[in-house]
Amino acid sequence: MQGTSCQLEISGTDNTLNEEASWPELDHRMMKAATAVLSFAIALSSAVGGDEEGLLPEILKQGKKCVKDGNIDIAICNELLEKSGVNEDDPKYASCKCGLACVLKNFGTMDDSGMLKREKFTELKERIKDEDLKKEAERVFQPCYDTVGDKRDCEAGYALCKCAVESSETVKELLKMVMEKSKED
Repeated sequence: MQGTSCQLEISGTDNTLNEEASWPELDHRMMKAATAVLSFAIALSSAVGGDEEGLLPEILKQGKKCVKDGNIDIAICNELLEKSGVNEDDPKYASCKCGLACVLKNFGTMDDSGMLKREKFTELKERIKDEDLKKEAERVFQPCYDTVGDKRDCEAGYALCKCAVESSETVKELLKMVMEKSKED
């Protein structure tokens, strides 16, 4: 989907972002944001046409809460996301890995035992109105879901995110945009 135009509108109680630009322009204009928080959930739910059910504002709310509650350092998470060859097991990345698990649990796509709930992801995917984004979600979802294996909690969230970001520029750009909004306040 790189090179195509998109309209992103995110409304919250404190800020509104209304960008019309190509994906490379979004990357150029936005600060490099950060963490593994929200990637796949964002890719699925932000694509819901018109966001009639308030899905994206809820994800932004949960993202902000998890960044704050988890004391997540966006710069450290950006390092994990952007740099190749980092030691993913370094303890400094622990809060970054747990960010997505926090959102997934709050959003109902991960149960209390730390297992992903395939049916919830499928429900979100089915609600995507834009056919190109729906195809992208279908292309990325199954292989990335399968990479999680028997991982739980933070490791499951990180495995899902890492795969989605590595597999899709669209997911990566959505993550950057939403994380930029999540760190505002």
